[in-house]
Amino acid sequence: MRTVTLAIGFLLMVAYWPDFSGLATTPRWDVGVLMAAALMLAPASRMSAAHSIGLALVAWLIATLTWSTGQAYGVDTAAKLFVIVVAFAWGAALVDPVPFIAGAAAGLGVSSLITLAQWFGWQGVESLGSPAGLFWNGNRLAEVAALVLAAALARRMWWALPGLAPALVAPYARGAWLTAAILIAVWTWRQAGTFIRFVGCLIVMWCTLFAAMTATLWRTEQFGLDALAERLAVWNYTLVNLDWLGHGLGSFAATAPVLSWGGHVTRAVHPHNEWLWLAYEGGIGAVLLAVGFAVAVWRASDDALRLVLLAVGIESLFAMPFHDPATVLFAAVVAGHLAGAHCRVRAAAHAGGDPLRAGHAVYGDWRESRRTHARPRAVSVRPTV
Repeated sequence: MRTVTLAIGFLLMVAYWPDFSGLATTPRWDVGVLMAAALMLAPASRMSAAHSIGLALVAWLIATLTWSTGQAYGVDTAAKLFVIVVAFAWGAALVDPVPFIAGAAAGLGVSSLITLAQWFGWQGVESLGSPAGLFWNGNRLAEVAALVLAAALARRMWWALPGLAPALVAPYARGAWLTAAILIAVWTWRQAGTFIRFVGCLIVMWCTLFAAMTATLWRTEQFGLDALAERLAVWNYTLVNLDWLGHGLGSFAATAPVLSWGGHVTRAVHPHNEWLWLAYEGGIGAVLLAVGFAVAVWRASDDALRLVLLAVGIESLFAMPFHDPATVLFAAVVAGHLAGAHCRVRAAAHAGGDPLRAGHAVYGDWRESRRTHARPRAVSVRPTV
């Protein structure tokens, strides 16, 4: 089963079909379908509060299809929601997610090698502008690399970091850089002592001041503020057209605004903010259910893998991680694992197992638990005369 888990994580990051519409997305949704087969082989897991709230959210979004103005887009999104549900359920049944994370890190290592070749001019793999490996879009590559970075830090998988670095840096994805910087800062803060925290705060303060001074001297185009203006225009359009019940699943793509900026005319099929997307298509009900789901998953476990939830939460504010298969399926598996942690420990204890050992297996400290909580061994003592 560990081999299957590793293979699915690897395939999720390398699935690519050249000369095909959706060459870097459709194959990855197909890998999500493979998780359904793996789920059938996995041990049964109990429902948690996160399971119930998540299913309620999916049911509400599908119900909005009845009044959606973009039902064709909505049906496609509904099918993808089912794949995400399967990934979450499979993650809840995983006792050890390390093989899945290792497979994903190895797969991104392949894309990192390709991005380095693309950086030096090789065009053997198609990409949209900047180097993108097997993802076509560099932003998507960097965003999922930030999530895998969070998981690698949480599980101290230092061997994965060199393979993730080109995937994060080469695409020139500033949002992913910001996410990675926050993740590293949070992880360092939790590991460091008081003096290191104080020095770190000083470094951040001076770097922020230097960046602000530099920005006032250089042209705004060099910082991509024109692209930020485009995002603000889309966000403003979305906020102005919000409805209490939502416009229905798939409606934003069907009624997307046409923008003209910098001599370019574009059509925004997503507001580049997942919470605004939820509010636009699902209304206040979808937003409240999504917040409840996020809180339930966060509180289900204090595992360090919650860094992945922090990463996808940051990206959801300025990108569309819930619509990229590699990002959302990786996050769904990790979220499912966190949500099912308590239920797995209870099931092990109920079955007559050792709940302490089960708990250590859930949090990835199985080897340490064997050293620290080893069973006492019988020792024969010979009487002395």
